[in-house]
Amino acid sequence: MIHQTETMEKHKILAGSLVGIIIISFVYLGNFPLPTEMGDLVSGYLGSTVQAATTSASSPTLIVDVLTALTVSVTTDNFPNLQPGTAINASSTLTITTNATSTNVKVGRDDTDTTMDLTTSSSINITDQTAWDGSGNATTTANLLNNGDVLAFRVTSSTTHANFYSTSYWGTDDGASVAKYAGFAATSTNTTIADSGNNYSATARKVRALYYLDATSTQQVGTYNGGITYTITAQ
Repeated sequence: MIHQTETMEKHKILAGSLVGIIIISFVYLGNFPLPTEMGDLVSGYLGSTVQAATTSASSPTLIVDVLTALTVSVTTDNFPNLQPGTAINASSTLTITTNATSTNVKVGRDDTDTTMDLTTSSSINITDQTAWDGSGNATTTANLLNNGDVLAFRVTSSTTHANFYSTSYWGTDDGASVAKYAGFAATSTNTTIADSGNNYSATARKVRALYYLDATSTQQVGTYNGGITYTITAQ
């Protein structure tokens, strides 16, 4: 979670007042009318004038740094029951909102050996497809390891915002003959699966990951699970 702190400084300007007192002494000689008001004497006989004083001050320059804001929500529809020999799918959709110009998405598995283990025995695993390394090493389902009896993933062109989708990574579209899949890398070596480039958007954008799973008929019966972690960086 990113926290943004705003600081407001209040400046108080103290206006000083300068008061001057002028004492005028005069003697009435009798050869002109005696003024009835002091103001008549000053303005009529002394000819004084009060003028306004002005000056100029330099204009201030206002500067502020707008900090990065990032919010991400993830929705996942999980796998149905697996009948070995019939591939099944699940997916996660990331909704990303940020004021940054560039956003990067990475993913990696939480387990060190394989992504999914039997819940009652971590040594019994589901085979992973060759781990994604960011070099475009994904492959179509026809070329998956173990005759397709693996866990694999890809980013889909449907739902995923065009700024984030890479045809060189995941194929020209979602068609079965061109869609490419890869395995999850270890979290410590996770690599980019989607990147917006320098494309700012004021609205939320989505990245959808599709998961593929099949297993051999000899895969031990039971419940398997495993965690994956998405890392989103906005800058």
